[in-house]
Order: sequence, then C-alpha cells, then structure tokens
Amino acid sequence: MENKYCLGELLSHGTFLLKEAGIAEAAEDARYLLLDALKLDLGTFLTHREEPVGKEDAARYLEWIQKRANGCPAQYITGTQDFMGLTFCVDPRVLIPRMDTEVLVEAVLTWMPRSRKLLGADLCTGSGCIAISLLSLGPSDVRMYAADLSKDALNVAAENARRLGVSERLTLCQGDLFDALPSKCLGTLDYIVSNPPYIPTREISDLDRNVREYEPNMALDGGADGLDFYREIIKEASMWLVSGGMLFLEIGCEQGAAVQSLLQTADMTEIQILQDLEHRDRVAVARKLR
Repeated sequence: MENKYCLGELLSHGTFLLKEAGIAEAAEDARYLLLDALKLDLGTFLTHREEPVGKEDAARYLEWIQKRANGCPAQYITGTQDFMGLTFCVDPRVLIPRMDTEVLVEAVLTWMPRSRKLLGADLCTGSGCIAISLLSLGPSDVRMYAADLSKDALNVAAENARRLGVSERLTLCQGDLFDALPSKCLGTLDYIVSNPPYIPTREISDLDRNVREYEPNMALDGGADGLDFYREIIKEASMWLVSGGMLFLEIGCEQGAAVQSLLQTADMTEIQILQDLEHRDRVAVARKLR
C-alpha cells in the first residue's frame, strides 16, 4: 500500500467503504475506529486533518474497516467499550455493554445507603461492567459477588476488575444464577442486580447481524418468551436477600408488565418500573418484604 492518505482522506475512504457495505452508522464507526487505530483524540484529529498517515497506521485502519464492513462490532475490533465513564475490555466472549444498562447501574447507585457496609451480587455478569461500575462509583466499603455460567466471560470480568482496581472487593463465581453463589450468602445480600438474557428465542434471528453473528448467544437468549431468567431470579431472590433487601433487573422495553406481575407474585414490595432516556421500560426494582 502506498503512503497516500492524510487523516481526512483516510476517514473519508473508511466511511465510504462502510457505507458501501451497508453499515447504518458508517460515519460514526469510521471515525471511532480511526481515532482508536491511530491513538488520537478528536481534538487532535480536527486540527491535523491534513497530516499524512504512515503506511502501517493506514493499513491497520483499513484492516479494521474491512472487519467492520464484514459485520464485526467496532467494540470487538478495538477491544474496548466505555460504560459509566469507565473503559472496559470486551471481546466475543462477552456481550458489549450498552448505554441502556447504565440506567440499571444508576438505579442501584441512587439507592445505595452510605451509612453501612453493603454486600451485593451481580448475576449474569458477563464483562463485569455492572458489578465493577458499582464498586468503582459506589461507597468504598461495598463488596460484591459476580456470577456467570461462562468461564470465558469470568476471565474477561477478572481482567476488567484488575485493570479498574476493584479485584479485592469482587468475588467471581462460575455457575447458573444463584447456584454459583456460596451457601453462606443465603439471607445476607443487601441487593441483587442482573441484566439477564431477555431476547425471546424466536427473535434472535431478527437481530442486527453484528449482534446475531458476533455476540454470545448465551447472553441473549431468554427462552421462548424472554422471561426464563426473570422467573428463576425472582423465585429465589428472597432467600438470598436480607430483610428489606433490594432486587434490580434490567428488562426488555416490552417486558415491564410481565416482570411486574412476576414480582407481585413473589415476596416483594415497592415494585417500580423505571424508564430509559427514550421513555421505554428498562429496569424493574423491588424490595423484599421485611
């Protein structure tokens, strides 16, 4: 490849290739990949658009563009995703953290009392973004368990915990939901939080290609009606929570009424359905009856 691109031209070429491949957010993805591939901030790019790009840098960027054109999510290409102001490592072993899930984390942070030590559990932790964000942004004496069925996902979570400095307060557990937690946690958890798989099985094939073909199916498939994990979590939550303990669940935007009904049949009170920035149902909150 000849060294023939300046920064602005390289971005334009990358954007063109992604548009030709039918990528919906071609301009945004092309710029995101360019800044990461060349280790630039946006201000530097804007003031140096005419600067030439080295052969190796241009080749790396165009290789990344080709991967994105083939459907690979940009976050798996760069290996990172920002969430709650923190940067997490991500790869195809884990679901990419979404902005919608920040509503869940913010709900827990808003509730967290600062006057006592807290013990929590994050079920279906994946990259660990929820638990690690709570430990990073919440009170310094919070401790958590984070559980996942996937050992690969827990390896990613462990790396994120190490990089973000919360490993000493986070215990990772492999297993299926509550089965992963040590029995000593029964009746001791101040809160349980989870973003479980909630896509109905029949809808998996209709998801965007970059989700359907690249993100782990285990983290997406919520069973026939998308509610399998909610049934299991809600059925057992009260056994693990202290009196008055809290349950926080991310939900699909059309699942508010169904999850609320499940909570009403359990040992739960003060049930709320919170909405995201687009006014869609996004988080279910409930308190264990005292």
